[in-house]
Amino acid sequence: MKDLVNRKIKRCESFRPLVPSLLEEQPGEWFTIGSPDPFMLNVYPIRPEKWVGVAAVTHVDGTGPIQTVSERPNPRYWRLISAFARQTGVPIVDRMLVNQS
Repeated sequence: MKDLVNRKIKRCESFRPLVPSLLEEQPGEWFTIGSPDPFMLNVYPIRPEKWVGVAAVTHVDGTGPIQTVSERPNPRYWRLISAFARQTGVPIVDRMLVNQS
C-alpha cells in the first residue's frame, strides 16, 4: 500500500513511509509513547501487535513518525480521523495524503 500511494498519489520516493496522524487520545495504544506529539519531533516504536494494521506507516525497524491531533485546535481534522476510526478501527490517517486532497 505504501508503495502504491507513494508512486501514484504522492509521487515521492518509494522508501518513504506514510506519515501517520492519529488522535491525541490514542498514541499509547498504537505506539510506545504515552504523551502527545503534535509536531512530529520524534520517531516512535510501533507496538508489535499493531504492525499488521499500520504496515504502511511502519519503517523497516518497526518505528514511525507520528503527529497527534487534538480536537480543540484542529476539530475538522480530528473529526476526519475519528470518522475513519469508527469505520476501520484504526484511528490513523496519512497526513500527507490528506493535505493533498
